[in-house]
Amino acid sequence: MHETTTTPNNRKSGRAHWRTVALGLAFLLSAFVQRVGAQSNSESDLKAMFLYNFIKYVEWPASAGPTFRIGVVGNTPVLESVRKVAEQKRVNGKAIEVVPVVPGQWPDVQLLFIAGTAPIDDAVNHFNAKPVLIVTEVNKRIPKGAMINLLNRDNKIRFELNLTEAKESNLRISSQLVNLAENVIQ
Repeated sequence: MHETTTTPNNRKSGRAHWRTVALGLAFLLSAFVQRVGAQSNSESDLKAMFLYNFIKYVEWPASAGPTFRIGVVGNTPVLESVRKVAEQKRVNGKAIEVVPVVPGQWPDVQLLFIAGTAPIDDAVNHFNAKPVLIVTEVNKRIPKGAMINLLNRDNKIRFELNLTEAKESNLRISSQLVNLAENVIQ
């Protein structure tokens, strides 16, 4: 029988590891579950930060492009909020480029945000099985073809995930993000 001895140093490093994990999870929770302000600008800024944080927890196939491109469909203040985030942040050392998208004119993007009531069917058909993270904001059930859906529940922004859609598009979603989702479709 093999016995494992625990030394004070092992206990300390184990505690430090779990403390780091707990701090990381606390950061994730604070980044993802925040109160929505009364002003739509605050909500737009919060949604923009959600989009940026989603990027950090999704793995795309290797891409050689010099920028990470985010497309925004619909007339929404989220577009300007995402642009503000893009000016300050980078994705894996790449600059973030934000482009407004007109349905039917689909640029090459890695993330597509479809605002409110903007049509989703054309986007889903165009980006079917391509490595594009499609994020919607429908306060009902996650639309077919979307991988992430933002929800406003009790004045809090929440999200749900569709892992099946993500896998079909060759995207890997981190288990950390899965654990924070309100609803997960396997």
